[in-house]
Amino acid sequence: MKLGLWELKEKGINNVLITCEKDNIGSAKTIQKNYGIIENEIIDECTGKIFQRYWVNTDKITKK
Repeated sequence: MKLGLWELKEKGINNVLITCEKDNIGSAKTIQKNYGIIENEIIDECTGKIFQRYWVNTDKITKK
């Protein structure tokens, strides 16, 4: 994820929306580790699953 965010930063994209299912703890932790800030949770009307929406500001991403 960090490499992908770095590539977006290099292309001038400053804010990235990333989503994951609420019960996918591994993905949520990875997003949070990469400076993801949760905006809200939404419910998929078709499946009833809850999704979390995170924003990442790529200014915080370093190449290391």
